[in-house]
Amino acid sequence: MRVYHATITYVSVFALLAAACGGSGAASSDDSDPAHDPADPSIQPALTIAPSHREPGVVLAGRWEWAAHATYILTSTEAMAVERLEVEMAAPDGATYDAADYRSIAVVNNGEILAEIAPAPGSRSWTFDVSTSPIRVVPGLETIIELWVAPNAPVPYADDPSEHGVARSGHASTLGIASGRTAEPWDATYRHALNLDATREDGTHIRVPPGLEPGPIMVMRRTIANVIMRSPNTGPLAEGEQDLLVFAVAADAFTAPASWRQIAIRFEKSAGVEVTGFRFFADDRELTESDEAYLDASGEPFLPADATVGMLYVRVEHERLSTSGTEYRLQGTVSGTAAGSFIRWEFARDAAHAVPYTGVLTSAGPLLVPTSSHPNFFLWSDESEPSDPSGIHPTTSADWTTDLYVPYLGPSSVSLTRP
Repeated sequence: MRVYHATITYVSVFALLAAACGGSGAASSDDSDPAHDPADPSIQPALTIAPSHREPGVVLAGRWEWAAHATYILTSTEAMAVERLEVEMAAPDGATYDAADYRSIAVVNNGEILAEIAPAPGSRSWTFDVSTSPIRVVPGLETIIELWVAPNAPVPYADDPSEHGVARSGHASTLGIASGRTAEPWDATYRHALNLDATREDGTHIRVPPGLEPGPIMVMRRTIANVIMRSPNTGPLAEGEQDLLVFAVAADAFTAPASWRQIAIRFEKSAGVEVTGFRFFADDRELTESDEAYLDASGEPFLPADATVGMLYVRVEHERLSTSGTEYRLQGTVSGTAAGSFIRWEFARDAAHAVPYTGVLTSAGPLLVPTSSHPNFFLWSDESEPSDPSGIHPTTSADWTTDLYVPYLGPSSVSLTRP
């Protein structure tokens, strides 16, 4: 059995997203915009629309009939009614998406679906007429508009290799309120405004300037893996063989099984502490090279005494996840400790990307890597492509992905300290 370590650094994905988006992302009818005609009487300081904070995440086909994709908060200084809006679908840089990902898109107010549309093939925006049940904006109160989606199940390439018109695992998109569209049913007065028709009680219409951020990135998956830290956040460190880390990996309880092949664990430890003789267990079953499950990475097969920070990779030949999950234990033989010596573990996370990789895996030395610049911290598959007859999900399958948006539960780190 082999264990190796490497060193790596990373930054916060949410800091990158904030820097990319800039500002609050709100749109107000008194926003300044050089493209606006300041004398246009339809531009009024009465209505403000702002995105509600929602983190990027995953839409699970088969778990929900509907999933919230974007949320907006409307406030006004006078009574208003929203009777029509244009919703558009877009992809962040590096992402692929298709209208076929969703069998229906809906505009929702206070949990009630006001209108829904089945996206036509190749479509990217849709006009929602809610005039029969307009969205009321009351002065001094917040009004919530949500954009919901009903996801289609991802289609395997083996069943349909088409590049367009099919839902795929890994497709990523945003939904938001469009702006600047002038074709029917809109007109030239929306050229520099949101495509949202708001009406006062006296029947006059106002326009809201553009500048409204879309909702968060949402990624299509058949299921998702969950990583759960089972070790307590603190514990004793001793000389000799001991459990160093206990964690579990499970598929989503309401969807389908998944597979994983590799996970990366950051370590920090006292100088002089050495860890050798790693062993890895799945429940009560020891994984060894002889049964095609082993530990490895990109350096030495142990944690040397002079290494104080780095990365430990655990690679398995194939671990299929049930919805109830599997518990894994990492054991090792510890030496060179003194009073106060410590080892700290935490799962490595991809914080440099906004869109996860989805595709095949290749080898780089003893490690598996995505065929992209994405890190290989946690490599798993939602098995949206078929497995081979043996039941093993091959690395050549096009549905492998990384840890981005995978839920990590339990303590964020584990510290073992010698008294």
